[in-house]
Amino acid sequence: MTTDAAPLLLSTVDHADPGDETFRRYRYQATYAAMLAVGLLEERTDVAEVYCEQYEDILLHLQTGTFRGVQVKTKADGGAPLRATDEPILDSLLRFVELDMAFPRLFEGFTLATNAAFDRAGKGVGNLFSLVEEARVHAADSAAPCSKAWRFSKTLVDRHKKKHRTGKLPKSRKVKTGSVNATPQPSKPGHCAAAPHPTQTDVLQVLAKLDVRDDLPKVPDIRSRLQERLVALSPKVAASTLPIVNRVVDALEHAAYLAASRVDEDRNGRNWFVADPAKRASLNWADEIQAKRLSREDVESAINSHCSGSLLISAEPVTPEQIPDHLPILEKKLVAGGLSVATLSLARDAVASVEEFGTQMLYMYDQEEGLRRYNHARAVVKKECAIAYESQAAAGEVNGPRMLAEVDARLKQRRADDRTGVLKECEEEHLLGHVFALTGECIVWWSTSRDLGRPQGPKAPKGGDDE
Repeated sequence: MTTDAAPLLLSTVDHADPGDETFRRYRYQATYAAMLAVGLLEERTDVAEVYCEQYEDILLHLQTGTFRGVQVKTKADGGAPLRATDEPILDSLLRFVELDMAFPRLFEGFTLATNAAFDRAGKGVGNLFSLVEEARVHAADSAAPCSKAWRFSKTLVDRHKKKHRTGKLPKSRKVKTGSVNATPQPSKPGHCAAAPHPTQTDVLQVLAKLDVRDDLPKVPDIRSRLQERLVALSPKVAASTLPIVNRVVDALEHAAYLAASRVDEDRNGRNWFVADPAKRASLNWADEIQAKRLSREDVESAINSHCSGSLLISAEPVTPEQIPDHLPILEKKLVAGGLSVATLSLARDAVASVEEFGTQMLYMYDQEEGLRRYNHARAVVKKECAIAYESQAAAGEVNGPRMLAEVDARLKQRRADDRTGVLKECEEEHLLGHVFALTGECIVWWSTSRDLGRPQGPKAPKGGDDE
């Protein structure tokens, strides 16, 4: 078998298979949904929640209890402007009309957004901006002329009749694998397919509350626009380094992708304990819809997982060459506290682990941010050790094993409750490494006595007498 063709196979691009472009557009839509979700951080916003692929590409649940449906159309740069009479645009508008009829008074409006451009120069029914303006004027004054919008509305009514007469979606709306505009057709009662044929008046009502946007970023720019929006709306992100901001962007893009891709579909009988089939089905639907949701809490969680925000400051900060300042006196102090040889071995391993982890953090982040995060964890550990020591001393005697158990429990709880993301990026052993490094610096003690001569009890390890 010859492999002469292998270099050619990997030196040319297969433009016949559009799969990579399709996934690129899916990513664009997910990133745009994340941008809308980041808007939930605004002090005053009319959006309460963002849903992905719930009846529309993006469904905005407003503070008023009503909704706004959003469809995103992506197009390669340099193409002709989009027109209202283009097949994909007709399908989107018809979809809006169906939803408005299926859920009366629930939709405050609809948005048709694209990274391309809509025709603004045409004087006929292809100019969607002029159709929307005409419909809005007519909605405010029924005597106002709207001949173009009225004529266009008949096109959508006829399209709906043809669609449901044949029982098939128009060609451009068939669900194809990888199609960025493919929308799964729900089977739950109340879906818009069961609605009667719209009238021209129904179409005009939707056009009157349609927002047409062609100012979305180009495909290569969408990620940087999400970065800019995060920096503008989150002080924590604004105070972070670029690598950290990129991690937040990754987390939000991934959250939107999961919300849009039915990640909660395989529930494996999660509600098996509910005997009533109808109630069980209702709970399953609720689970699936919840998985499509992006809330302000989701956005804040993504930020807090990666951005440290305001970290604790150590009065005696560690510098790069002091990670950690490990002194042999550590072992004497542990023996003086009545801790076993097994704990001494653990202490040496933990100190070595936090030393390596601290060095890694200087590379994971820039040096300043890495040290900030390292010193924050150190300051938290210092506080918990002090509390544990004082609680032991208040009982009359500091007992090393009991104090170690208390310190371990307190650190596990602090790590579980951590909202900065710093403690959770450490393993529990790293936090114990801070404990024992602080012990070696004579900051943490395990006994009331400060006599570090050879104590009675477990034999000190070799080299333990060196100061």
